[in-house]
Amino acid sequence: MSNLVAAGGLVLRPADEPPIGGLRGYVADPDDHAWEIAYNPGFAIDAGGNVRFGI
Repeated sequence: MSNLVAAGGLVLRPADEPPIGGLRGYVADPDDHAWEIAYNPGFAIDAGGNVRFGI
């Protein structure tokens, strides 16, 4: 999120810990589009960039 803010974005909601674990926060890009930034080390990501549950 800090990289997006440094590039001209605006934090809409600071990162917090959702009930499923990990971290999430919301940022608006310079064109005012909202993005959710999420990280959960428990989620596996396949070669195509898709999150896979239960792997």
